[in-house]
Amino acid sequence: MKHNEEHFPEYLMNAKSGEARISAGALLPHEIIQSLDDPNGREVAELQWKRMVEDLLKARKLENCIAVCDISGSMEAYFSMEAGPMEVSDTLGILASELSKEPWKGKVITFSEIPQFHLVEGDDLTEKSWFVRDMDRGHNMDFQKVFDLILEVAKNRKLSSDQIVKRVFVFSDIEFDQASKNPWETNHLVIKRKFREAGYEDAVPQIVFWNLRASRLTPVCMDQDGIALVSGFSRLDQDIP
Repeated sequence: MKHNEEHFPEYLMNAKSGEARISAGALLPHEIIQSLDDPNGREVAELQWKRMVEDLLKARKLENCIAVCDISGSMEAYFSMEAGPMEVSDTLGILASELSKEPWKGKVITFSEIPQFHLVEGDDLTEKSWFVRDMDRGHNMDFQKVFDLILEVAKNRKLSSDQIVKRVFVFSDIEFDQASKNPWETNHLVIKRKFREAGYEDAVPQIVFWNLRASRLTPVCMDQDGIALVSGFSRLDQDIP
């Protein structure tokens, strides 16, 4: 153990310069971000995060996505030593923002009845995490307004259908039918009409509603019209219907 400790600074320096590869292994994103609280593990966590992002970018699975992050008080962990939905929500939101292409890159959307785009600020993972947690928060969200924001960007930038986000991840700790005042069927009809009228009939994004409080077990996806329901803590790049 002492031998490893003596060589760790050299290994860390080589990892920073690219001479050595540091692995994120089987770690989940929120498990990496938890290490930021440990001064001795912070640099390793930053490098693991960088490696995870690089690996996912190569896979090109999540180039066109954006996240809606619920950071309300109910998202806090029940026990201070464990990761709660809050940590998972802001971590996956940041990860999605770093994997997306322009004009969605670096952005997240607030979980609110008046949702807004935010460009995630911060020089490192710690600062980015605190930025997301300081965003506006709400107990319900307006799905139609989220899609209005996306459509506004598409029209202003004159985007092609291929450039519009394919998936909108919503990270929360409540059931899907509690998240909005209007039934999803009603919301979806209005959303599809607006996209059709704007010339994007074939580009309506799918909602992936992720209940982070439901379970720590392997997520189970249920595919509805325009939405996939997911539960538990898992990887962002899992197969979703």
